[in-house]
This record gives sequence, structure tokens and C-alpha cells, in this order.
Amino acid sequence: MDFKIYTRQSIITNPRQFIDKYEDLPASPKELLKIVQGLVIHGDQGKLYNVTFSKRQMDEELLRTVPQMLEKLLQIDQSSLSETRPANLRLILMCMYYSLLFLSFLRYKGIPARLRVGFANYFESELMYEDHWLIEYYDREKQHWVRLDAQLADIKKEHFGVTFDTEDMPADAGYLLGGQAWTLCRLGEHHPEDFGYNKNWKGWHSVKGNLLHDFNSLLGMELLPWDLWTELSTKKYNNLSRQEKDILDEMAMITTNANITEKELLAFQKSLPKSFMEAIHSKLKMLGIDVQYETLSPDMLEK
Repeated sequence: MDFKIYTRQSIITNPRQFIDKYEDLPASPKELLKIVQGLVIHGDQGKLYNVTFSKRQMDEELLRTVPQMLEKLLQIDQSSLSETRPANLRLILMCMYYSLLFLSFLRYKGIPARLRVGFANYFESELMYEDHWLIEYYDREKQHWVRLDAQLADIKKEHFGVTFDTEDMPADAGYLLGGQAWTLCRLGEHHPEDFGYNKNWKGWHSVKGNLLHDFNSLLGMELLPWDLWTELSTKKYNNLSRQEKDILDEMAMITTNANITEKELLAFQKSLPKSFMEAIHSKLKMLGIDVQYETLSPDMLEK
């Protein structure tokens, strides 16, 4: 299997001017995970660490890229990234940011890794399945993809009563990719209202949104949960055409294939309406993120 797509840094994970801060990082995924867990704290879980957060600190969730995260971390404290910080000196961020930073570390070490977007049922949630973002990395020795929940440090596992191995999650751990949730809802085996972030953000738009986010992440565009920039993202399920539903059904099938290749991803991307990628690229450029050379392009199929 060709892993280049999963070892090169994306426009979001590339540390850029902070790459020298990575020089003393360990090589083991498990050691890298512990470092990430010592740099980030979830905004909903301050009580577990006996800390409270100011509004300014909570605004850190508006960060978009790994360089922005690293800049903020170093503003708070100049210590080496490898040093575990007190909870009050960490970045206050949500689950996807644990995964983004971990993803950047893994790729720096040449370990194939990818962000996965879906839903988990092992939290104290208003919904059966809560929006949740994880990491998969490829274990070359065991020759399989390892799914890992970077947010679940020991204190959180105890709090939520999680007993499965969060550093090599089994298939029955209670996690569904966006594509799996989409397919289950399409088949009538789950209700779309079972999936979402909370009681105000749930249903088909959440299921469809995470399917699209998972696909984009595999292409190296790890967008924020609320980055719904395409017509497919914003259109209500009942307004989708038969062709659009077929596209999303195929996207679900592709993204749930653990061994999907770069060529297959690009071929499917090429079949999408041209406006899909144009809308994402345009918005990223407006946000000051250069997409010209670092995102995958269907033109690469011709090379």
C-alpha cells in the first residue's frame, strides 16, 4: 500500500516555522500520545483537573491550524513540547485538536496517519452517538490500521467508565465513522436523530456533515466541524437529489474502506461537482490558508 497520502503534512497539520520544536519528540506513537495529552485539555472537562477557564481561554477553540496551536502554546509557556504541562498551562480545545496535533507529530515521524470523523457512544451525552474525531495510524509491524482516541487520558477513561483499549480500539468500542452512520441511517437501521453534537445539533445534517468531513480529512483538508462550505454540506437531506444521495452513498462506501488508496480517493474526488472543491479552496484562501500545492488534486492522477 502506498502511504504517501498519509505521511505528508497537510495544509492544516504542517508545523511550518515551528518544525524545530519537533526535534526532540520521541518516535513511539504511544509516547507521542502522552505528549499530546500533556499539551491539550478539553474545555468541558476542567473539573476533572480542578481548573476553571476564562472566556479568553475558551476562545482558543477558534484556532484552525497546527502552527496556530503551537504559537499559542509557546505564548502560554516556552517549555519543550515534550514536557507535560500543568492543566492551567495547556490549550483548552475540543477532541479534534488532540487529533490534529497528534496527527502532525505522527507524520513528522514518518508514521502514516489520518484524522477520522464520526460518532462515539461512550460519553455522557444527550444523544446515543456524540460527534467525535479520532486518529488512525498504520502499524507497519502488525500491518494494520490502529484506531486511537487521543482525548481519553487515564483520568477521562475512569470518569467515563471506558474499559476498552483506547490506544488500539476494537471494532466494538462504540465508534462509528461518518460513512458508517450515514449508511445505517439510509438503511433505516439507525435514526439520524441518534447522531449529533447535542440536542440542538443532530440529525441528517450532522450525519452528512461528518461523512463529508471524514472524506475531506482523508484528502488532507482537516476542516473544523462547523466548516460547512459546499452545497452538499448545507443542503437539507430532504432537498438532496437522487444523484446527490448516490454520491454520498458512494462516499460512505469509499471512506469506510480501511485500505482506500490515494488513486481511488482522487478518482472519486474527480467525479464530484467541480464546485465542491472550488468552494472549499476559495474559503480556505479567504482565511489565509494557501491550498495551491499542499492539497490533493485530481490532476495528480495524470502524473
